[in-house]
Parts: sequence; C-alpha cells; structure tokens
Amino acid sequence: EEAGILTPEVKARLAAAYGEAGEHAAAAVALDAPPPGQTALFNQWEDAVECAKCGGRMVRTGSCYTCRDCGTNTGCS
Repeated sequence: EEAGILTPEVKARLAAAYGEAGEHAAAAVALDAPPPGQTALFNQWEDAVECAKCGGRMVRTGSCYTCRDCGTNTGCS
C-alpha cells in the first residue's frame, strides 16, 4: 500500500470507504455544472432596429436585418 501497489483487498477496502461519498460528490458536480454553450447573460436584440413598416423588432440575417413580424428586410440580398 505504501509503495503504491494496491492488492485486491486494499482496493475493496478503499472502494467501500470512498465509493458512496464519491458517487454523491460526482452527482452534485453534475447537477451544479452549467449547460454547454452560452452561459453569460445575453440580449439577442441588443443591436436590433425597429422595422420601418410595422414597428416590430428586426433580427440579424447575415449582415442585414429582417423583421420577424412582417418579413421586411433592410434591402440586403
């Protein structure tokens, strides 16, 4: 054990001593971890403009904007 070589008996004893605590700790870490992808606060309409035709919010479509309500775009192709 001191030399770093674990016999099957020592492995079983360590598994019994730390097995349950390790499982609970792993579950707690998995629940506290944020989902993959965007984790910061983000406003998707931060740089959007209002539609001149209907007043709705326009969303970016490439380098242009398209209105989600009426479909008007800023003239880009």
